[in-house]
Amino acid sequence: MDNRRMPDEIPMGFAMSLAQNKTALEKYARLEEAERQSYNERAAHAQSKSEMRGLVSEIASKNDIG
Repeated sequence: MDNRRMPDEIPMGFAMSLAQNKTALEKYARLEEAERQSYNERAAHAQSKSEMRGLVSEIASKNDIG
């Protein structure tokens, strides 16, 4: 995977994957900062497109709270 990114920024491949899934993108935007950073770190270490898609699917399937 292409893990190029600036510090504290979303990895490029992760951003592109999120952009292809409106539900995941909207839920990602509503996450607490610490949780977004956790996903960013996991995405930065993803070894395949499949793994990246798995992260996006995980976000999309999260239940909204409140």
